[in-house]
Amino acid sequence: MTTAWLVPDGTDTAPGAQDGDYLLRRSGDLYEIGTVSGSCTWIGTLSASLLPSLPDVDAPTESPSQEEVVRAARGLQTAEDNRGG
Repeated sequence: MTTAWLVPDGTDTAPGAQDGDYLLRRSGDLYEIGTVSGSCTWIGTLSASLLPSLPDVDAPTESPSQEEVVRAARGLQTAEDNRGG
């Protein structure tokens, strides 16, 4: 099962993250979205307003609202794949 992880600024990993998981880190009014496949590849950004309210974190943490967050991250990944990103 895919898991979404909230990570603090400057962090590219989350203990327990597995291939296919997503990392999200806040950058102002945006969240950078990364996909894990051995290491993290940052695939794009989503406006914070498109996601449920998420807490700021000081250490990697499983995201609340997993289903909604994973769905949004998958949507971004599909859009990037379709445009060749």
